[in-house]
Amino acid sequence: MHLYGPEQSLNFDSVGIRSNSGGWPNAVVVDHIVADQFEIDTSDGRTLSSGSWTPSTGCAEGYKRSDWLTCDNAWLQYDLRSARDPLN
Repeated sequence: MHLYGPEQSLNFDSVGIRSNSGGWPNAVVVDHIVADQFEIDTSDGRTLSSGSWTPSTGCAEGYKRSDWLTCDNAWLQYDLRSARDPLN
């Protein structure tokens, strides 16, 4: 488990995570993040990723609803605006 907490308050609308694990079999699993006092599940349909492999799209970018980063140079992008305003 890895935790990161900045020393000062930050103001931002999105958070990105990039993996340089080299892909399968060294996949990275990110269950969720906590930002701005909101917990955002990685498998939420609003989390954009490139690196979660699926049979239909491979490693292409999309809203994959997966905690697994199984491809090389994988990344996740969390939209904090939608976490703050669920109707957004």
